[in-house]
Amino acid sequence: MRAFSVSLLFLFSFNTFPESSLEVVAVDEPPANFVDEEGASAGIAVDVLKAMQQALGETSGISFMPEARAMNISRNEPNVILLSISRTPFREEHYHWIGPVLKKNWLVYTKKGNEEVSNIDTLKQLGSLGVVRGDVREEWLVNRKFNNLHSVTRHEQNLQMLLRGRTDAIVYEQFGMIYLAESLGLSMSAFSSGLAINQSDVYIAMSISTPIAEVKKWRKAYQIVKNNGELDAINLKWQRELIDHFNALVDIDDGYLIL
Repeated sequence: MRAFSVSLLFLFSFNTFPESSLEVVAVDEPPANFVDEEGASAGIAVDVLKAMQQALGETSGISFMPEARAMNISRNEPNVILLSISRTPFREEHYHWIGPVLKKNWLVYTKKGNEEVSNIDTLKQLGSLGVVRGDVREEWLVNRKFNNLHSVTRHEQNLQMLLRGRTDAIVYEQFGMIYLAESLGLSMSAFSSGLAINQSDVYIAMSISTPIAEVKKWRKAYQIVKNNGELDAINLKWQRELIDHFNALVDIDDGYLIL
């Protein structure tokens, strides 16, 4: 299996294809999109994008960057593809939605031995709740009037703060926790999770100022990849990889991985 990387390489650009006028920006969030140990772009959404590019004969590099910056670029510049983003009512009018690539269950994690969070009201009463700046979970919690959020740049910062007692809980998905714990040499037995607060559909999206003809072209490419079986093959590949190498509970529902 390709090894995952948690280095700061994602702050720079890694080009899988020759440059073109279309810009592809991505955040380092495996297994959807990430930079592996060899400096290559990888992940479920990356594989779908590559299949779409092949269908179109397109060539575009992938630039990895912090989430807040990726969100800013994709909100304000035309001809930008974003890998990948949860589709929410708040974001609906700010992007063109090309196609879904997976689903995420949002779980509340605490340090083992501390009191588990049983409901949303208890979550609001915590002294500190760790989130990532620009992440969909931060947005979701802000919109629900949480005033105890502590926002950082990367998910691994939250995990380390949780272990050190500098935050009371974090909100993340199962595989993200498994991956980060292994990358940092930690055991998942150090954490507890008893509350799922939401599920989101994760999409490949395009900036809202992109010409509609370009958007339609990429939506058509997504349908080609879905209809010809490539999307199913990508899902099965990653399901096997995540189960075999991380012992993750990964289901496929309605044609998409649930993490």
